[in-house]
Amino acid sequence: MDNSETPSMYRRTLRAGLILGVIGVVTIISASQLQMIVMDSGVSQVLLPVFAAIYQLAGVGCLPFSAALVSASLVMRHMDATKASCHGSDEQQPRNGAGG
Repeated sequence: MDNSETPSMYRRTLRAGLILGVIGVVTIISASQLQMIVMDSGVSQVLLPVFAAIYQLAGVGCLPFSAALVSASLVMRHMDATKASCHGSDEQQPRNGAGG
């Protein structure tokens, strides 16, 4: 598989994180407007609170996952850059400042 044909993993992860973040923000912003539209349409008053809670939780739930995906993509990009700069080196990098 050629790297030029497919986007790298960190780009796909970053794109998914950004899309999820936009969905979360749009969901949170539009929650009150959608609730007003549903109330005017005559939907059962029993289903309205359930629907509103699910809709709001979906928006709030998207934001942490978005942040996690964006962070993971940055870590993956850093790891790819580190591997590229250290290619062929058999020496282990010191951990936690313990060198030698």
